[in-house]
Amino acid sequence: MTAGCEVSDPHESACNLTRLRVNSKPFPHVIHDEFIKPEVYLQLRESFPVCPPGISPTGYSLYWGDEDYQRLLDEHTAWRALFNTFHSQRFIDWAKEQFASLWQPSGCSIDLSRAIYVPYREDRLDKERTALRSVEHAPHELWVRMDIHQGRVGYSRPIHVDHRRRLLSMLIYLCDYAESRMEGGELLLHTSGRQRWYHKPATRIIPRHNLMVAFPCMSRSHHSVPPITSLATLRNYIQVHISSSVDAWDDTENPGKQPEETVGGTFKRRLNSGTHTGAPDSNLPRRRVSTGRSARDQNPLPVSSVSQRLDLESSRAKLLGALEGATDITVIRNPGNMGDHLIHAGIRRLLGEIEYREVSLLQLAGVGGQLAVITGSGGWCEAHQHLPPYLSRIEKRFERVIIFPSSFDTSVKSVRKALSRTRALVFAREFISYEQIRQLCRADIAHDTAFFFDFNPYRRPGRGTLLAFRIDPEAATEGVPHGNRDISVTCESLDEFLRAIARHESVKTDRAHVLIAAALLGKEVHYAPSNYHKLPGLASSALQGYPVFPLSEVRAQSDGGARAPSLGSASAHNEFAKNVDEVDGVWDELEQLRALLAERERTLNDILNSRSFRVVSLYWRLRRRLGV
Repeated sequence: MTAGCEVSDPHESACNLTRLRVNSKPFPHVIHDEFIKPEVYLQLRESFPVCPPGISPTGYSLYWGDEDYQRLLDEHTAWRALFNTFHSQRFIDWAKEQFASLWQPSGCSIDLSRAIYVPYREDRLDKERTALRSVEHAPHELWVRMDIHQGRVGYSRPIHVDHRRRLLSMLIYLCDYAESRMEGGELLLHTSGRQRWYHKPATRIIPRHNLMVAFPCMSRSHHSVPPITSLATLRNYIQVHISSSVDAWDDTENPGKQPEETVGGTFKRRLNSGTHTGAPDSNLPRRRVSTGRSARDQNPLPVSSVSQRLDLESSRAKLLGALEGATDITVIRNPGNMGDHLIHAGIRRLLGEIEYREVSLLQLAGVGGQLAVITGSGGWCEAHQHLPPYLSRIEKRFERVIIFPSSFDTSVKSVRKALSRTRALVFAREFISYEQIRQLCRADIAHDTAFFFDFNPYRRPGRGTLLAFRIDPEAATEGVPHGNRDISVTCESLDEFLRAIARHESVKTDRAHVLIAAALLGKEVHYAPSNYHKLPGLASSALQGYPVFPLSEVRAQSDGGARAPSLGSASAHNEFAKNVDEVDGVWDELEQLRALLAERERTLNDILNSRSFRVVSLYWRLRRRLGV
């Protein structure tokens, strides 16, 4: 650190709290290009912490009350000065005066002329709730959150407004879009809860060093973050909220509008005020229990009760508890590679004492009943989005539907649309996906069912390193390392797949179930991300404590960007296995294409029959008739 740049007084203001010009479009907000004093900002950047995984918008955050957060305040004067700046009456007064002409006309129901700061700490449980468990302060007694966040590949936020008890939201970036080589991750300000084609484009704010954006949390302050698809350094930022202990906004500005509207017209579900886990005692027999209640009647798991690290027995209890009351269970298998076979094998072991039937996703003709369980998969992302078209059809055939633990990319329109309309109980298998889906549908989180497979018969010492990188559209880059074997598609059976992993000492991969299997077999695993957050999410949520390490630029030394795997041996057996897999894959893709074409036809029919299409058509016919 440069000598002479130390912050000597932690009570001195760390920010430039001057009056700023208010930008009115698309909703009132202010921007400051150098909000934190430069000498303080330098120290904050240099000491910015590595945030642990957990429940938060980014999946990696520190909150006041966390041990590492307190250590930061104790050991760094700059952080203490920033904290004191925001936790002060002066900051409350700055915000009150900055938007003085807007509070009441925009629907603020609190008399801010009496606003005073109180040193209240909102804990992790209450942060995720729409109402505090206990109200200790009057509405005009305001308090502050200063949260530390890190965005990684896969982080995104749908169009939303913040909690109604928030009066002001502020974002301060300690990163730079260009320096980080960031793709995605901008802040988008929207005109409404849906970004329609006829709306003005969203206002795009690019993260830059020491840039501050702040806005009142009125009912029309809709904002979002598009998914981060790549970046060289983390998206570090601080989020500050001024809050009341009760709802601060009414709807006088926009009568009839639900302020918690999210993308797709779906509303955030209010969390139950209790601490219901929705799971039976894990020691109870695992045969079905008939209580007359369906899982649909039960409340979803409160966000606050989810552990930051997934627990196997808790996951088992959740998944089996979700089947409660069912006397007719159909497991619908998602077709796929050896990773999917491992998922299916884990489900069979999990449901070993339960009566059920299995069918393929591609063989649903005449299939229906009480409860459908859709097996977990990665079929909810840009590269593999064949499951969303099936979901509504499955729901028409079954009284209840459960999607077992999967990864989701809600930046994909078909995925977001399907989840926002479903009545199914949807399980994520890592926290990043859970954060994306929990405001779109009835969501929960549990281990990928591959964790229930018995790996003991395959445990053995190994030698050398297995390179098992994917060669499909989900790959982050086209090249693969020399000697690569994409065993998820080249192996003929799950047994061959597991033995291929077992006979190596270490594994390098961007395949999720190679990562899981290798870790659970005790191998040292180095993983690279695919083209969305699946692998980093699984590693941080489910594989803590295993010898699993991120790997950067592993695909750089590629075989000329070739998409075909290098199988090492050119034996007839391997060639035959490869050809069989390719033929099977073609048939699977043809079936999926047929389903997608049928869905497209239905979508076009819906568009042609829609009111908006008829209105637009009438408009153009009138223009032609009038000669305009």
